[in-house]
Amino acid sequence: IYQYLLSEADTDYEIHRTLDEIAEGADVKNSMGVGSALTVLARSGYIERFDVPKRRMRGTRLLKPDVLTRQLELDEAAIEEKDRRDREKLKAMVAMCYSRVCRQQWILTYFGEHGAGVCGTCDVCRDQGAGDARPPTEDEQTIVRKALSGVARMSRRTSNGWEARFGRGRIVQMLAGSKSQEIVSAKLDQLTTYGILRDKGAGYLNSLMRSLADAGIVCTINGEYPLMTLTPLGDKVMRGESSYQLVWPDPEAGRKEVALKDQGHDGQLYTMLRDLRAKMAKRDDVPPYVIFSNKTLEALTRYQPINTEEALHIPGIGAAKIQRYAEPFLDLIRIWRNSRRP
Repeated sequence: IYQYLLSEADTDYEIHRTLDEIAEGADVKNSMGVGSALTVLARSGYIERFDVPKRRMRGTRLLKPDVLTRQLELDEAAIEEKDRRDREKLKAMVAMCYSRVCRQQWILTYFGEHGAGVCGTCDVCRDQGAGDARPPTEDEQTIVRKALSGVARMSRRTSNGWEARFGRGRIVQMLAGSKSQEIVSAKLDQLTTYGILRDKGAGYLNSLMRSLADAGIVCTINGEYPLMTLTPLGDKVMRGESSYQLVWPDPEAGRKEVALKDQGHDGQLYTMLRDLRAKMAKRDDVPPYVIFSNKTLEALTRYQPINTEEALHIPGIGAAKIQRYAEPFLDLIRIWRNSRRP
């Protein structure tokens, strides 16, 4: 950015360009990055920003035009701190977008006003009703803090907060005390939180994790595989330093048997699932059967599971397949079932 400013400055050492124009000229991906760079340069005393007369834009003036790009002396610690704050803000914004609690309640909590009631008028309140979420009982508080401790043990603490390492399915397996090969090979059975909530069952724990995500207490980082970790709010809740409300899952959810009804074979749904499998196989450069076998696709078509608990009852789908491949298929089935409703 600074090199571009040097090359484009006029005789008064001024550059009359918008952020978008600077981004395009400097071959930077977005204008927000340009704005951040200009802020750093201004705080370091190399430029200043000013209003351009008779134009709805701000210009940039070089204060030390004799300083070359390689001679810049910037506060690296301040830059890293700004990057950390920006990433935390972005993570919080993403968490709010995916949260299924009252928007007003979430925003007030973010700014330190805990215990606020629901507004009853935002999209979440209208969709779900205003009275579902409530504060935890003493026992529920203990359960949540144990669950969040498990999430923390399976994450990595960095200067920027918590870094996700495992997905929700693996975290639930660890908390429930699973003895699966995936847990043992990763030595997750050696964690202090291993099996700490085994009495609750995987069904309840999966539902609890979804509620925690809806409340912005944990978040899913989408990449090659979706990984879960704590949000800044989740870190405070884990330490008992913040109040919160959840839509609490049924305590018996982990003990109930999942009964899937045979919906019969549907050729159109089977074709859609097969096409999805082909796309994922091409993406991962693996044979289609590595994703799911034809027999598994047939079972998905007939029983149409809509969540991971139901999917685990499908032949050929275990914890590893749930973690790696299941969610896109479940999304497709949910969309399919909704489209078939009268």
